[in-house]
Amino acid sequence: MNINMFSNKENNYQYSQSEQKVNNTYPINLIVAFDNNYLIGKDYELPWDYPEDVKYFHEKTLNSTVIMGYRTMECLKKPLKDRINIVINRNVHGMICEKGFFHVNSLKKAIEYNNEYFHKTIFIIGGTKIYEEALLKFNLNLLFITKINKNFEGNIYFPKMALLENYILDDSYRSNNHPELFYETWIKK
Repeated sequence: MNINMFSNKENNYQYSQSEQKVNNTYPINLIVAFDNNYLIGKDYELPWDYPEDVKYFHEKTLNSTVIMGYRTMECLKKPLKDRINIVINRNVHGMICEKGFFHVNSLKKAIEYNNEYFHKTIFIIGGTKIYEEALLKFNLNLLFITKINKNFEGNIYFPKMALLENYILDDSYRSNNHPELFYETWIKK
């Protein structure tokens, strides 16, 4: 049995390796913007240009852990500043860091690594498969949804499912600058 013991100088208590694991779980949130047809992308780029929504995303996710799929990482080209950037990359074992992105092989592992090492609120930021897995398998705290009351051209969609059957609308407001933008916060029922 491999027990890593270390001493806490304040109370001289000995901790085993299993006790060192963080038992707290940090809130897991989802953030997304989509149009009337649940469109979220066009050829791995945003099909719209709303600096106000980019600012909203920035403010909500600042100083948190953002978890994304590999294609989302490729679209970003560089890590989001002032955030822990974790990428789901099915081709890695354990956790590796490359160019400011931490790579793990599953959403479950990404959440576990955040809870053990980073200790931050989590935001799921896409793409489609990561959103779907998060909605189906994890207890999400809040959903931050920007609904764009327009139709855009594209080929990447938010999962079409009864996604909100387990959530209720908690807050909603319309943009003053772009009346087609609605910012919504959904909470678990």
